[in-house]
Amino acid sequence: MIFESLEEKSASIVSARRIPSDVSLLMGRLTKPDPREPDDVSATSDFPSIQVPSLYKSVREFNIIVEQISELSSAATVDDEVPPTIYAFQTTLRLLIDACHALLLNAIGKGEFYFPKGYVVANGDGGIRVEWIRDDASVRLAVPSAPQGTIYIYHEAGSDFGADKGDDVTGVRLAQWLKLVS
Repeated sequence: MIFESLEEKSASIVSARRIPSDVSLLMGRLTKPDPREPDDVSATSDFPSIQVPSLYKSVREFNIIVEQISELSSAATVDDEVPPTIYAFQTTLRLLIDACHALLLNAIGKGEFYFPKGYVVANGDGGIRVEWIRDDASVRLAVPSAPQGTIYIYHEAGSDFGADKGDDVTGVRLAQWLKLVS
């Protein structure tokens, strides 16, 4: 299972300051869709469908966020900032993987799967913040450098806003808020 080896892999990735360009480490191998294949898998089988182009785009957006997290480690050493800690790295990846999984499960049978485009920034103290911003909505995941810090998801849509903190922050909860910006 991915979480059994995540600690070991993330530690080696952080120390090497790199992440593979594909998502095979996190989500298994996914190849670019063959344009000759139907977009709707249900056209050829009884399995629930997810459109391959939306799946491919979502995995690409997810991978870009993971690469940005990796780049924070390299950039921090150059800029004299504290690089993301192993705790921040692992916690952020776990939440993102869980959110992606929840969004994917929610999309089965509905056809479209979107993991939104986001941006990663360092908090300067070893933590990581991931932001998804649209014209009318935004979601921010803030992961501290250590478990003693406060982890939170801030969400805003129009005049409605709020935050989930501590134990309320889960990948499933993050997925619910990411629907605002999908």
